[in-house]
Amino acid sequence: MNLTLPLKPNRLEYLIILSFLIVSQFSCKAQPYTPLSLTQKIFSADSFPDLKKYCIDEYQGSPNGHDFPPDARVECTLLAQNKQTAVVNVSLTKSGQTYDMYLHLKKDSVWKAAAFRALALTGMIEQINQYLKSLSPKQVDSMVTAPGKTGKLFTSRAEYEFMLGNTSLTLASDSQLVAHFKKNKAAFETLKDNMLKNGILRSDVGVKRMKNPAPMMKRLKALYIENAFRERTEVPHNINFLIGGITDNSVGYLYVPNERDVPEMSPSDYIMVRKIANGWYLYKTT
Repeated sequence: MNLTLPLKPNRLEYLIILSFLIVSQFSCKAQPYTPLSLTQKIFSADSFPDLKKYCIDEYQGSPNGHDFPPDARVECTLLAQNKQTAVVNVSLTKSGQTYDMYLHLKKDSVWKAAAFRALALTGMIEQINQYLKSLSPKQVDSMVTAPGKTGKLFTSRAEYEFMLGNTSLTLASDSQLVAHFKKNKAAFETLKDNMLKNGILRSDVGVKRMKNPAPMMKRLKALYIENAFRERTEVPHNINFLIGGITDNSVGYLYVPNERDVPEMSPSDYIMVRKIANGWYLYKTT
């Protein structure tokens, strides 16, 4: 019987085998979380025993995925990232209603969750919105024609339509806010051009105020915009189209022609800034 013995591996084969083992070893090790993958891990339905290791500053692990309804759908989208900070949009959808929240992260030795934000103080706006939606056309007309103005939420059908549209837009999801802008982009561009040419509605020192703002205000209200004004005194061409909110907790659109002038996101001011068109941004503050 003839037996064929295995050949002894040569030097090249040893190197190939060694390289394969090294690559396999490194590929088996867990890779560091990115801001997006960490956010997805925190807000997934799976348990995350090491969560505390990835918390810093005010965020100490709550809310997380276990705090959300089990039948809710959660989607995470990276909004911005640099060497030290990042912001991820956490979008929760349940029963057809979408809520947008924002996780702010910091780079320590690894990425860590630092703060969790959403548009705050919306309770009163929600109550007004629900009340306006509950009124029948006959009830709206009765309130409009009722004598006196004291204590009336609105005094005309136009005021009612604006309040309903404005409160609905204030409470809308980010995707709905983007869709509203894109649908009315031509109108927003015209308003912006007129304001830059003829002055703004609310004046600052050294900024020309529009002589007759009534027609412009009417066009703004047709878009459910509460007001429009210069965003920052040192940047004359930035315009804030405010939708609404309570005190400093606001939502709206920004026109910022130079990208270097776009406000930076932070947990204490602009909690979200999202580019929606050339020179245009959706924002929320706290």
